[in-house]
Amino acid sequence: MNSIHRSLSTLLIFCSLHLWGYAQEEYDFQQLVDHHFSASEQATAAAGLSAADYMSKAERGAIAAVNLARLYPQQFDALYLEWLQATDADGGWEKLQSGDPYFASLHTDLQRLKPLPAIRPSKKYWHAAQFWAKYSGKRGLLGHNRPWYPIKFQAEVCAYNHSADPMTLILDLLIDEKVKGIGHRKILLGRWASAGASIQPHTGYGWCLVIDFGE
Repeated sequence: MNSIHRSLSTLLIFCSLHLWGYAQEEYDFQQLVDHHFSASEQATAAAGLSAADYMSKAERGAIAAVNLARLYPQQFDALYLEWLQATDADGGWEKLQSGDPYFASLHTDLQRLKPLPAIRPSKKYWHAAQFWAKYSGKRGLLGHNRPWYPIKFQAEVCAYNHSADPMTLILDLLIDEKVKGIGHRKILLGRWASAGASIQPHTGYGWCLVIDFGE
C-alpha cells in the first residue's frame, strides 16, 4: 500500500461546505453531455449505476457526472466552458476570463488531470449520505456535524442549491467558489473507489446533495 493509500485509510472524514449555486434557471445538460461525450463514454461513466436502484435517478446522475469528470477530464472541461459561455452563470465566464482563482483553476485542473477510475456505487455510503441529507434538510442545517451514526465513511461533500439537477450540483462543488482549499473539488477528483449520493429537500436552500466516499 503506497503512502497516499495509507493516509487515506487513516482519514475518517475530510469535510468542506458549499452554499450557493450558479445557474439561476434550470439548464438542460443532456444536449451538452451528448455534444461532448459519446454514448459509449456516457455508459462507461454510468457503469453499475443501473443496478444501484436504491438511489434515485438524480442521485445516480450525480455519481455519473462525477465519473464523467474523472474519466474524461479534458472533455468535461469543454462541457464546463461551453456551459459557462451559454449561461454566464453568476458571471462565471467573465470570472474565468479574468483569472478568478476558482473558475479559472477548475479549467486548469481539468486540463492537467490524468483520467481517474470511475467511482462505484455503494449502498453503505448511500445510507450514510441519505441519513444526513434528510436529517439536515428537515432542520435547515448546514455542514457535517451530524449526530453519532454507525456507518463510517472517509470523505463527504455537501452542496445546497435551489435546483436538484445533479450536474448543476456537481459543477457547484467542482468550482468551489469561496471555499478555502477547494476541498470539494479535491474530494470529487480524489483517490476514492466508491460512494453513495443522496439529494433531499432542504428547508433553507431548496435542495441538499450529500455524497459520502470511501476506498
